[in-house]
Amino acid sequence: MNRLKLAGLLSVWGSVVFGVVFMLTFPSEEVGDFASEQVSQATQGAWGLSVDGVSPAIIGASASSVTVLQRSDDAMAPFVSFDKVSAATGVFDALGMLLGGDGEVGLSLVAEEEELALGIRVTQDDDGAMHTRGVYSDGGLPLVSLPPIGGVSVQG
Repeated sequence: MNRLKLAGLLSVWGSVVFGVVFMLTFPSEEVGDFASEQVSQATQGAWGLSVDGVSPAIIGASASSVTVLQRSDDAMAPFVSFDKVSAATGVFDALGMLLGGDGEVGLSLVAEEEELALGIRVTQDDDGAMHTRGVYSDGGLPLVSLPPIGGVSVQG
């Protein structure tokens, strides 16, 4: 019985040490820079992203001071800004997506004390690419059926 207690205690201690070291050494600025670069490359420079920092969540991430930029007259101008943007999923959804199945990702956008919470259902095709099956607000409104706003659709 003592060995079982010792194994449990060592597992908890190892998890705590790993969590603390992971949080202290997480490359916050580098992850934000990578996300900005990916948005610029994916849109051929038509859109940009400015992020102050990214912090890890249990199964997800949270970014602070996020601004989406749009190219206008050879300069990037702010299109929309958020105080905080968070994306997270559940353990079973993450496992389902890792194994090639469906899953759901929760997205939270916070601006000036107002929050928009979305659920994004995704599926994976045979090539491993993720596709949006549906986007729903907290109240269940199917957002994919709404018309695009300013030329930007809701498809993820």
